[in-house]
Amino acid sequence: MCKVVIENLPPSVKGFTVRKNGIFTIHVNARLGYEMQTEAIKHEMKHVKREDFYTVETNELVALEEKANKKKGKDGNGFNNLPRMRKGN
Repeated sequence: MCKVVIENLPPSVKGFTVRKNGIFTIHVNARLGYEMQTEAIKHEMKHVKREDFYTVETNELVALEEKANKKKGKDGNGFNNLPRMRKGN
C-alpha cells in the first residue's frame, strides 16, 4: 500500500519515501509545481517498485538513486496514469 503526502519540505528536497508497517508513504514538496511533484512521485515509485527499501548496505543508496533517475521506455517507470494531485489530498 502507498499513500502520498504533499507538505512543505526544504527547497532542496523534491520528495522521499518512508516504509512503516508495510505501508509506503511518499512525501512530496508542496513548493514544487504539479509537473515536478508528479516527477517526484514517479521517482519514488521506482524505488517502491524495485523494493529498494529492503537494501541494507548504505553505500548502495547512491547507486539506487542513480538507477531511479535513469529513464527507460516511454516514461521510465510505467506510471503514466497517476491521478492529478491537489494540495491537501
